[in-house]
Amino acid sequence: MFFRAEIRHLDIATRMSRRFGSVGWVMLCLCLALLSSIAAPDLDKTQALALQRYGPAAAESVAAWRRMLEEARPLSDPEKLAKVNTFFNRRILFKSDQEVYHQEDYWASPL
Repeated sequence: MFFRAEIRHLDIATRMSRRFGSVGWVMLCLCLALLSSIAAPDLDKTQALALQRYGPAAAESVAAWRRMLEEARPLSDPEKLAKVNTFFNRRILFKSDQEVYHQEDYWASPL
């Protein structure tokens, strides 16, 4: 599996430590943790919007996403990446931004 091979060869902590030093790496991790808590999605609102706009099947998809996030919490980073990748690969049919949004590059919300 291509994705798993890439994870094995990617040691982010080592690469970042070499580039920024151990103090820089710690600061970067703290900043990312802070930003992720600020930018955390409001999944209650997302689930309600999914139900309102797209019906029960969409709301159940958001509920499944929430369950997956909780199940992934205790896993290692590579295991989390694999779990998230599998979750979305099983639920989303790939189409280019040009096909869906009629734009070359469009950043859509998860909903």
